Amino acid sequence: MERERFVHVLASLAGKARVLYFHLKGEPFLHPDFGEYLYLAGKAGFKVRITTNGTLLAEHAGELSHSSALERLNISLQSLSPFSEDEFNKTVHVVLDAVSAIATERTAGGGPFLASLRLWTRDNSAHTARALAAIEAKFGLGAGSLARTLASKNGATIAPKIALHTAETFTWPTLDGTDFGPSGFCRALRDHAGILVDGTVVPCCLDGEGILALGNIFESDWERILGSARSQAIYRSFTERKITEPLCRRCGYRTRFGL
Repeated sequence: MERERFVHVLASLAGKARVLYFHLKGEPFLHPDFGEYLYLAGKAGFKVRITTNGTLLAEHAGELSHSSALERLNISLQSLSPFSEDEFNKTVHVVLDAVSAIATERTAGGGPFLASLRLWTRDNSAHTARALAAIEAKFGLGAGSLARTLASKNGATIAPKIALHTAETFTWPTLDGTDFGPSGFCRALRDHAGILVDGTVVPCCLDGEGILALGNIFESDWERILGSARSQAIYRSFTERKITEPLCRRCGYRTRFGL
């Protein structure tokens, strides 16, 4: 997204949102103006949460360590699952070193912050095991301690301002994917929505293709978009535990919310 459009989004959401997630598919650190956008978001009064695969984290550790806007950093360790053993070992240590450095700086500086190591591969025992071993080694935890802790829950505190969250693998929804049925719930439009690079507003961060387009932030205002017939119908259907949109019926992630 170009700077002028990003500034427009900030102005459009002023007083209507508290947190901006630099995330809706894609890798935020690939944007050439990432640092400036992080600064602009903070200057406009927003808190920022970032979701990244972590491979470029070390290059941005300085600005992340000192950003007053940054509130949360989600590192998707499951994205390293396709790596060979050598590639994984080289990459994961760089990622974890950067996470540790940022969290240490943020701990000393005070203020709310959390680095969340996401390991959403509980159904991939091989990758889960090697990732847990790497985390244990980096943070001085006993070998096998995380597996024992996670046997009865899906999260653990690793170090000050660093946590680990585990879950099953999920597949990005597509219209030709598995239909999970007409019943269920989702938090889409209840406490979040998404804006794509072209300004298309979507109900959640899993619609990276704009299939559930609700309007365009560069052509309309936020209240009108969220008040549209389609937006209201989606919100109402989730309230009633009904799944009406074809893409939502094929979203395995929303099954995590139960009925």
